[in-house]
Amino acid sequence: MKIIVIVLLVLLGVYLYRRTQNVAQQELEKPDSDQEAKESDSNHESGDDNVIESEAEIVVENEKAEEEKVEDTVVEAEKVDAEPEPAVAEDVIVDKAPEKVAEAVSEPEVTKEPDVELEKEPEVVEETAAADNSQNIPLPITGLWAGEVFADLVAKYDSQADATTQHQSLLNIIGHSYKLRKQAEYCQYGAQLTEIYLSVYEQYQQDNKVVADEKGPGFMQLSTMLNDTKQFDQAISLCQKALAYQLSDGTVTGFEGRIKRIEKAKSKAGD
Repeated sequence: MKIIVIVLLVLLGVYLYRRTQNVAQQELEKPDSDQEAKESDSNHESGDDNVIESEAEIVVENEKAEEEKVEDTVVEAEKVDAEPEPAVAEDVIVDKAPEKVAEAVSEPEVTKEPDVELEKEPEVVEETAAADNSQNIPLPITGLWAGEVFADLVAKYDSQADATTQHQSLLNIIGHSYKLRKQAEYCQYGAQLTEIYLSVYEQYQQDNKVVADEKGPGFMQLSTMLNDTKQFDQAISLCQKALAYQLSDGTVTGFEGRIKRIEKAKSKAGD
């Protein structure tokens, strides 16, 4: 509305400016009728001023009326927003009551869960402790017969390492003993590693998911050294465990043929 008033005032100024120019020209053209022109001009100007003043008053009244309408609508909106608050509070109170009832009903179930967990925890701890103890078995002590290379391999074995590291370290020691099995000390030492190797391989197989028909050099070499030291039953049992793991010894007949050969050697030794 202020902009409209300003525009009207500008138009009024332009109108009065043009009007005075016309009056001046008329005075120059008609010098004899100066008084009549002045009277007529004064009458027109007074009429125009009255019109402008009435228009300005109308504009101001309209602005006041619009402001009052806006204030009334704001007050009504605030009243409408403030009215439903008690109903919302009641809804919240009603909603919270079932939650407390549900919590009271579910409390017996929550108290039962710790009893089940307490019963299961000892079993898990016992299984974990058994697995750790099976992998932490130290290697037998070597004697003066051991060469520097072999003694170094045995010294590098870490019973606290992970299953993969222990498995590779044992394969190195067993492989070296297998190559020198013609010397009784190396053959006997290698055969003594059977139980340690089985415990480590069990965890290694679980961690690495060994594929079927994969070669098992540790089983093959240990079974040979057990056979050479006349421990036939242990050699057969080791080959059977290799079959359970679905391993291969790299030969055509596999561990099945190896078991037959060990049984023949056993029968010959009994004779």
